[in-house]
Amino acid sequence: MKNKMNLIILLFLSIIITSLLLKIRLNKDLIINESFNKMDQYLNINKIFHKDFLINYALNINPSDEDSNINYLGEYIKDFGYNDLSSNIDVYIYNTHQTESYSYHRINEYNINETVLLASYILREKLRLKNINAYVETTNIKELLNINNWQYKHSYNASRILINEFLKNNNPKIIIDLHRDSGSFEKTTINIDNVNYAKIMFVVGKKNQNYESNYLIANNLNELIKTKKPSISRGILLKDGPNVNGIYNQDINPNMVLIEIGGEYNTISEVNNTLDILSDVLYDYLNNGN
Repeated sequence: MKNKMNLIILLFLSIIITSLLLKIRLNKDLIINESFNKMDQYLNINKIFHKDFLINYALNINPSDEDSNINYLGEYIKDFGYNDLSSNIDVYIYNTHQTESYSYHRINEYNINETVLLASYILREKLRLKNINAYVETTNIKELLNINNWQYKHSYNASRILINEFLKNNNPKIIIDLHRDSGSFEKTTINIDNVNYAKIMFVVGKKNQNYESNYLIANNLNELIKTKKPSISRGILLKDGPNVNGIYNQDINPNMVLIEIGGEYNTISEVNNTLDILSDVLYDYLNNGN
């Protein structure tokens, strides 16, 4: 009887020990699996930091495509400030409000700030792929303000210096001051076929001597947009009246246009989708005798 009882106790203890060992093993497996899951997440995060992903993300170019000249674009990613002055400049792009930013997204391994300046670089490359030589102004507006002891409200004074300096040796067909709006996401975004686009708006100052020609350019571009994706356009905003700038440096040259793309709540991806349309529109505009 005593031996039978001991056997039952031993069997019971064996079951308990086996259960504990199994639980420990399962927990260990869970920990290992969780670690691998975290590693996968880490690798996925780092994947979006990769140069090839950024090229595809920003420029819609497949890194596996040999025709995309990936080596050149790789250098472009390393040096956003690169500009080609070896031939005539067709499009001069600058940003009076250079630090206007879009909604933050994790692509900052290369210290890339998602601002209107980044949008300008992307537009430049899209135009180059269409054999249009575009130049992005890289001079730091903030430094120029500091040198002259100017406040942010004097940004147009600073960009005016840069425009005039550039025009001393160049004669672009169109000059673009690229901005973003400060409106709500609903105001600056449109969804077309399940794709989000940052809306475009043209701003023309009525207080300058080139008003009519500036308006004509804005209107021509806007009409071209309507032939492609009309709903991404917010139209043309005319600026006039008391306590309103009404000039925006557009008195400098008759071929100037101020374009607002999206707003502070748009992502650079949504802006990029719109830049596809804008680059097509600029190509059509420049190749139709304008």
